[in-house]
Parts: sequence; structure tokens; C-alpha cells
Amino acid sequence: RAEVERDAAQGLHARIADVMSRRLPDELFAEARHRLLALPSGDVDRAVHAALLAGRRALATYANEVAYDLLDKALAYVDRTSVKASEYFDAFGQACTRTARIREALEAFDRALRATTSPPEAARIHMQVARVHMALWNPEGVQGACEAARAAVSDALPASVGGADLIARLDSESAHVDFEFPFFLEKPAPVTGAVGLLDYTVRFAATIERGVIDFVVTVIVPVTTVCPCSKAISARGAHNQRGQVTF
Repeated sequence: RAEVERDAAQGLHARIADVMSRRLPDELFAEARHRLLALPSGDVDRAVHAALLAGRRALATYANEVAYDLLDKALAYVDRTSVKASEYFDAFGQACTRTARIREALEAFDRALRATTSPPEAARIHMQVARVHMALWNPEGVQGACEAARAAVSDALPASVGGADLIARLDSESAHVDFEFPFFLEKPAPVTGAVGLLDYTVRFAATIERGVIDFVVTVIVPVTTVCPCSKAISARGAHNQRGQVTF
């Protein structure tokens, strides 16, 4: 009887998810939860796809525990679906990193790297690994992950990537390329003097059009300032504000 009731409940969750998919397409989290509750008898492929979609939405809105919960529940079924494993484990690794599940994060990124065949994707995953090591204050790990990312991209590039060559190859009048990467510098803490790694976002944007080259470098620098309102009304204990300055 318990088994019959369980099967009936899973069937009900599957039907609710189908209705939500048709009538409430924006309710990603609720649909994903119903599809996961319909397992293992429900549509496994749709459940894992829904979990990945909702997990990414949760990560984008910094609902990190929600992302971890959804992606973790579907983890055992990933290999039985059409979901791209590298993308799934990359998202799960990010959720683990943001919720301080470091061991799980490194395992997830390792599975993502073993699943991918794309050098740019591999480089991006290596940079996620670098961020994990940065959180652990492990400069050797950061350096190793960054070097692995550089090697992944370098191996995929042709011997010549000049703008003129690209234009000729594509029979085009212009070409444009963007690169974005974190650049790490060692910085001492202002009070303790302990040295840690601070990441600066760097962007390269290059365009060639009719023989004219335009190259733009952008650097985003994290800064800390004293809140002016807090300082104005406090004899002591004014709080800081964090921000970013773009050059």
C-alpha cells in the first residue's frame, strides 16, 4: 500500500509539473521541485533539465542554498539524461563554492573538466577552481588552476590569430574579439598584514576594420570606502562600503 501511495504521489507531482510548464512557465523553482519529487518514476530528463535551469536562476540571484538544494537532488540522475554533464557539474560546483562546500566543489569541477571537450569551457572551469583555491588562501592552487586555464586556451588557438588573417579567412571587412579574465595580485591586510590574493577583472576588446585597429583594456578594481553618512553621524565606528571602480 505504501508503495502504491508513493507511486501515486510521484505521478501527481509529475502532472503538476506538466501543468506548470504550460501555464506558469516563469515558476522555474516550483516546477523543478515538483519534477524532482516525481522521481524516480517521473521523466528523469525533464527533471534534470528543470533542476539545471532553476539552479542557474538561483545562482544568478544569489539564492545559493536554493541552487545547491535543487542541483544536489538531481545529481544522481545526470548521467541518465541528455543534459550536458560539463554544464551541470560546473553549475553544481559554483553552488558548492558559494555555500562553502569546498570538497564537493572541487569534485564537481573535476567531473566537469573530465566531461568537457571544449577548450574555452575547460579554461572557464579552471578559473572557477582558481576561485575555490583563492577562498582557501592557497596561492599555489590558484596559480596551478590559472596555468591550466591558460594552457587549455593556448592549445586551442591557431599559430596565427592576427586580425588581418581572420578577416581574410572569413572574407569580412571587420573582426572583433573580447577576452575577460581575473588577474590576481597579492595584497596585505591593513591591520594584520596577512597576505592574500585579490582578483581584478580584466577585459581586452580588439577590433580591426578596414585596416584600423582599436584595442581597449578595461580593469575593474574592488575598493573599500568609508560611508560618508555613517562617518558624519558617528564619533567612532563608521562602517565601510565596498564598491568597484572601472578604468
